[in-house]
Amino acid sequence: MAAGKALTRDQRLALLGLVKISCDLFWGPEQERCREMLADDFFRPLDTAGATLVTEPPDAPAALKALVKSHVDSKALFNSLEEAYVTLFVSARGGISAPLYQSCYDGNDGPQGAGSIMGAAAVKMQQRLAALGLALDHNSNEPPDHLAIELEYLYFLLQKGWIDKSPEALSEAAVFAKTELLEWVPRFEARLRLAAPNSFYALTAAILAGALQLIADL
Repeated sequence: MAAGKALTRDQRLALLGLVKISCDLFWGPEQERCREMLADDFFRPLDTAGATLVTEPPDAPAALKALVKSHVDSKALFNSLEEAYVTLFVSARGGISAPLYQSCYDGNDGPQGAGSIMGAAAVKMQQRLAALGLALDHNSNEPPDHLAIELEYLYFLLQKGWIDKSPEALSEAAVFAKTELLEWVPRFEARLRLAAPNSFYALTAAILAGALQLIADL
């Protein structure tokens, strides 16, 4: 999966799977998703792509799988992830360290970033979705530059590129990963790593950053 080399079908499916998994996980924990995560095949895309991903820490794929398997059942996993999600992304004393919105990373990279929700990044993302006739179908009122929404858009482009054989969509996916997602996701991941090292969401963000780099190099 190195830059400049054609991807095999399994490698393409692995990247699609990693984008989908990351998207689902950053929407927040769900009971059914937690049950799926404890099944042996949930992280199959990670098994296929993991050895070629460049992550920080380097053992992020193995650490994430071990962390999930350390919970006795899906209820325990859900409770753990729900608590972490609220603390990291919803409400925390002193403010949120790693917001889930690209607009919050506009400008310098201070503790809360220089931007704010519904900044220029949100407007651009809304325009991209409208240009393709896409609507936000998740049951939320989240701004369009929420990480999960941007990953849904990337997933759409990759599917169109690889499954519908659209070189234009594949090119747009690579450009979007390079010029938008990789402009802020590594900073988001670094903040998570600082706030909650080796936590579920920090490890997931590290894996996502590695997958995005591979997509940007398509």
